[in-house]
Amino acid sequence: MEKPNTNVSQASRIISEISRDPMGGWFDLPLKFNVQDMARLKITAQKIQANSKYLVCIGIGGSYLGHKAITEALKLNSPTKLLYVGNSLSSRELNKVIAEIGDDDFSVLVISKSGGTLEPAIAFRIFKKKLLEKYGVDGAKQRIYAITDQAKGSLHNEAVANGYTYFAFPENIGGRYSVLSTVGMLPMLVAGVDTVKLLQGARECREKQLAPENLERSALVNYAFTRHKLYTSGAKIEVLASFEPSMMYFNEWWKQLFGESEGKNEGGLFPASVIYTTDLHSLGQYMQEGQRGMLETFIKFVAPENYVDRVVIPQIDESLTIDANGKNKFLTLDDLQIVTGKTMDYANDVAMEATVSAHDRGGITTVTIEMRDDESQELITERSLGFLIYFFEVACAISAKLNGVNPFDQPGVEAYKNEMQRIFRGLPTEEEMEKAKQEALKKSKTAGPKAKKPAQPKEEPKKPATPEKPKDSGVKITA
Repeated sequence: MEKPNTNVSQASRIISEISRDPMGGWFDLPLKFNVQDMARLKITAQKIQANSKYLVCIGIGGSYLGHKAITEALKLNSPTKLLYVGNSLSSRELNKVIAEIGDDDFSVLVISKSGGTLEPAIAFRIFKKKLLEKYGVDGAKQRIYAITDQAKGSLHNEAVANGYTYFAFPENIGGRYSVLSTVGMLPMLVAGVDTVKLLQGARECREKQLAPENLERSALVNYAFTRHKLYTSGAKIEVLASFEPSMMYFNEWWKQLFGESEGKNEGGLFPASVIYTTDLHSLGQYMQEGQRGMLETFIKFVAPENYVDRVVIPQIDESLTIDANGKNKFLTLDDLQIVTGKTMDYANDVAMEATVSAHDRGGITTVTIEMRDDESQELITERSLGFLIYFFEVACAISAKLNGVNPFDQPGVEAYKNEMQRIFRGLPTEEEMEKAKQEALKKSKTAGPKAKKPAQPKEEPKKPATPEKPKDSGVKITA
């Protein structure tokens, strides 16, 4: 695809709007993270590392995906392992975490602005009970940490009443944009993430990509305008592709970021993701010859010169294949001479180059974002991830603004929550209430004059109705 017609003045205006938005508190975090907050976060992280083998992180959506994306992508060294619950209602997954903890020491970090979201609230109740059983009242209070609203909400009130150590969930930052705030910093510090380099990467992204003199050639701005151009031309899907399996949760964070920011008014590119080369053997056929109208965004990590994980594909020496009697007992018939002596990262790079080329020829528009950190011996670093986090946050906000939607709300998320409350309480649906209303109106019009009823004996109050069993909707297939 040809270079998008980036409107520099429009881009500049949108960036200014984002920075001044009431929910744009994340925009300046790389430059202005509060020093006192960081010092307190580090002290708290050290305390958790000193007394807990596990930190159970309770949260859903942006309250866990961002920091899990970072910690899963990096190779870290910490005495405390992060475990995650409260991101589903699966008792099976929760029991896996309980089993892993066993009798070892643990603490709990609950992240929720209000404390009222069902999934984390249930998990928190369960792990509060376990802390009380293991450590008693005072011990449990010392092992519960919260990130929540600084002034209101059930979790804030409980934290104050019980004396939990808690931090403010910034009121001007939404969950999906919160990874570089206190929401992400505390669990990342516990896991051993170098948050200084993480913020450095984000800061470098801002300085290089958003400087007024760089906007016309900014990869970030051009990416946002490319997405918008494709969307207005009829594209329906964007696929984020990585060739590193440890980026799986980064992909999940990215999907929430774009899905909640743009998926409004029955519009927006649908965000999907793949991990290649694995998914070339499952979705590769569809990507090559399935429906078009897709954008595929590749993240490429370039190995530094002194890459610590470089693996050479070996030649198997003949002496290794001969037994003690001098007879050949082992045959290698894999036909890998074409790559023998090459490195696996070279083979991975060739696979990516070939995939981009094949998909381009197949009619998919591709974008490649290349990351390289020569200050490290690692392929994926805090610095590069910080750059990518900020890159996608700003690009997403610009893209949503170009589409004419608010990047910082998510009204549709409440729909399923309201339905759950209705089912729990045994209440009828809106359709059922309307139907009952129409039937009652119909009866009142057709019925004759009513005779006065004799006085009836006073009845005992009825017990509350048992909540109805959830009704099936749509098509259900039972195996």
